[in-house]
Amino acid sequence: MALDFQRPDPSSPAAVASAQFTVSRRGYREEEVRDFLRQVSVELARLLERERFLESELKALQARGPVDVAAIDEAAVTELLGAEAARVLTSAREAAQAMRDRAAESAEQIVRDASREATRLLEESTLEASRRRSDVSGEAEQELELAKQQGREMIAEVRAYRERVLTDLARRTEEARRDLERLVHERERLLGAFERARHAATDVVGDLNEFDQSLRGTGVTPPLVPPDAPPPPRASRSSDTPIFDANEYAHELGAAHREERTHEVSANDVVAAEVDPTDLGQVDVSVVSGSPATQTPSTDETSPVEPSLVEHTPVESSQIQESSLASEGSQNTEVLPTSDTPEHIAEVVNIFDRQRKREAPRATPIHDAPEHPVFERVEAQPEHEVVAPVTNRVDEIFARLRTSNTERVAKETIKDLVEPEKPAVHESVFRLRDEVVTPAVESMTRALKRQLSDDENAALTHTRAKRTSLTLAAMFSPVEEHTQRYVESIHETITSVAVDAARSLSDSRRADLRSTVARGEVMEAISDMLSSDLLRPLHERIASAIDAASGDRDALATALRSLFQEWKSQRLSIVIADIAHFTYARGLFLGCDGATSVCWVVDPNGPACADAEDNALAGATTPGEHFPTGHQHPLAHAGCRCLVVPLDK
Repeated sequence: MALDFQRPDPSSPAAVASAQFTVSRRGYREEEVRDFLRQVSVELARLLERERFLESELKALQARGPVDVAAIDEAAVTELLGAEAARVLTSAREAAQAMRDRAAESAEQIVRDASREATRLLEESTLEASRRRSDVSGEAEQELELAKQQGREMIAEVRAYRERVLTDLARRTEEARRDLERLVHERERLLGAFERARHAATDVVGDLNEFDQSLRGTGVTPPLVPPDAPPPPRASRSSDTPIFDANEYAHELGAAHREERTHEVSANDVVAAEVDPTDLGQVDVSVVSGSPATQTPSTDETSPVEPSLVEHTPVESSQIQESSLASEGSQNTEVLPTSDTPEHIAEVVNIFDRQRKREAPRATPIHDAPEHPVFERVEAQPEHEVVAPVTNRVDEIFARLRTSNTERVAKETIKDLVEPEKPAVHESVFRLRDEVVTPAVESMTRALKRQLSDDENAALTHTRAKRTSLTLAAMFSPVEEHTQRYVESIHETITSVAVDAARSLSDSRRADLRSTVARGEVMEAISDMLSSDLLRPLHERIASAIDAASGDRDALATALRSLFQEWKSQRLSIVIADIAHFTYARGLFLGCDGATSVCWVVDPNGPACADAEDNALAGATTPGEHFPTGHQHPLAHAGCRCLVVPLDK
């Protein structure tokens, strides 16, 4: 087998004794040891073959005859076997024994190293599997609990919505039922009122028929009366049917009648707008044109009467006066009908015919006026007088005085107010801060979440272990040591943010700025923030969970998982954001050493705060002096996003 020049010669005892192997993390490289052992075995096989050959030679010599041992010395042996063969045999035996010992020792060492490595890997794998199992189980339980909570909320919301819908449906059903009952009741009332009105109209029609018959029998023509004259007194006539009055039955008709009257009034307004009210004064009389044929008297008073076509003819005032004088002169004269004068009877118009209101007036043929026309009295409706509102003069004067005084005082106050000027800041300051803070927040979030996960795994392992003390001191180190470990995990990120903030205002070297940041006690402030906002509340909550569990390890493990999940998902992001913005503000403040004056500027996109506005209104301040809230630089409160910059920025 060809040997590598870097490997020792297995045929040389010195080379075998000084053989060197490559050292790896887990011991000697197994492949090299195996190769070397194979080479040694090959060499040993060769030597054994050589030994058998020599033994055969020895037997051959022995067969020749006995040799005097006393006469054989070292020189004789060397002469018989050869000096080289004797040396090789001795060296081979020694080398073989040494190699066997060394190989056994190396094999034992390799086995021990492999056992230790396997044990370590097994422990690490078990711990990692336990951590991942706890994480997955915690997340699964949290998701399951969240899903259950969402399901319960959805069910409660659906039930509430169902109750609201059913309640609203029941309410609407009850309202509809009441409206239906009310409408049925109103319908009955209206039917009764209409029935009484029909009876009254029937009586009126009967009276008019009797009046026409009396006129036909006597031939008396009613006198012409001006439209504005008061109506003459009528002789009282006994009747069993009362005259219908809508106002009398208003309490029975109810709201439905009032709504109907409202619609009728609006319709009448439209009709009144179409008819010129000035034309009503000209319509003084109505000439009724009828047929000269005789009218058949009706035997049934309830039979409907067809409306006649009435022709309204305007009459001059002089004609009205002459007619009135003529009528006054012939009041006591009885006029008998003659054959030459046709008899005209006034036809009855149905005043309750609604179809008459909707139909347009039809053109009627114009007939020659008879000798004694019949006129109807038309009474003019007085217009509604507009009542002027009564106002109190004294109240108007005092109201005018109050208005003028208030306006004058307001105008003078507005003129006196001088709004303080706020320092204007370029928006690039906040843009640069966001560019530095955003990646730093992500980096710190990963680092602190890793720390919280390690603490959670340690706490869960301690809780699951038997015969362990369930106390806060046994699970975690004191708050100061705990905080120091967290600060060390984000030390580089904090320093980088502060240095980048200072470099935005200073031209100094980065190493000098790192020294300035180190002297600026940034880490001490970050340590206080982590302790007060993150870790101390965590320790208090864990202590409360331990007290609430009362020795129940499963309940404590569930509470710890929920608590750490809450800290990682909710509390940590808020604390890291405040830390990152505080670090940038502190670095920016440290970079303002050369500035003569600085000012407090408010982030236009940040949360509103009265304290920050007070600091901004304070104007220019010498670096190091306190602002009105007692702070030298932000953060003035939790969630503050303000900055302190030189006036030239």
